[in-house]
Amino acid sequence: MSNKYSAAKHAYRIAALLITIMILLMPYSIADAAAVADDAPEPLTAEDFLFRLGETVFALNTPASLFVEAVEATTGELAMIECEACLFNGLDREYSNEELVFATYPSGPDGIDMLESILVIGGIWTTERGVGIGDSMAEVELAYGTNYILDYNQMLYALGDPDTSPILVFQLDGEAAPEASEQSGDVQGARVDTESLMVEAFFLFNNTQVD
Repeated sequence: MSNKYSAAKHAYRIAALLITIMILLMPYSIADAAAVADDAPEPLTAEDFLFRLGETVFALNTPASLFVEAVEATTGELAMIECEACLFNGLDREYSNEELVFATYPSGPDGIDMLESILVIGGIWTTERGVGIGDSMAEVELAYGTNYILDYNQMLYALGDPDTSPILVFQLDGEAAPEASEQSGDVQGARVDTESLMVEAFFLFNNTQVD
C-alpha cells in the first residue's frame, strides 16, 4: 500500500506541476497571438484599387478623360493606340509612356470611355499601401498578407472572386517557386525566397464581367 500511495502521490505532483506550467504560459501565448493578429494586414477594400496622382485619387471603372489629362499634366504626352471594341460600341484605347500603360473601354453611359486598367512599369508610383517597383515580395506580403494566388512570377490579390472582381497584381523579377532542398532536390517543405524577389511592375484591373 505504501508503494502504491507513494506512486500515486508522485503522479499527482507531476500532474499538478504540469498544470501550473500551462497556467503560467497561457497569458504569454494569448498575448503572442494577439500581437500576431494586430500585425496582420487589413483585408482588401475598394480603396486598395485606387491610383494616386499627387493629391488626387482615381478609381477604375470611372470616366477616363480626367485621368488622361492628369497623367499628361504629370508625365508629359502619352502615346495612344485604338481599335474597335469587342464588347461595346466604340473604340478600346490604350495610352502609354515609359512609366504607365492604361486602357479604357467605351463602357460608360452614351459610350463614354471608362478607366479599365493601369499598369505601372517604371517610376516611383506606389499602391495605396505604399508598395512600388523595387520592393521585395516579402514587403508585398507584409502590406497585403499571404492570401494571394501565385502564378509563376505574379502575385494576384482580388477584392472578391478573382474571376469577376477587381484585382491587384504584382509582377516579380523572377519565378516565385519554392527552393529545392540541396540534399534531396525536393521542393516539399521548402520556402520561397521572398527577400530576393523584387517587384518589377504592378497592375490594377477592373475585371468586372459585362452582362
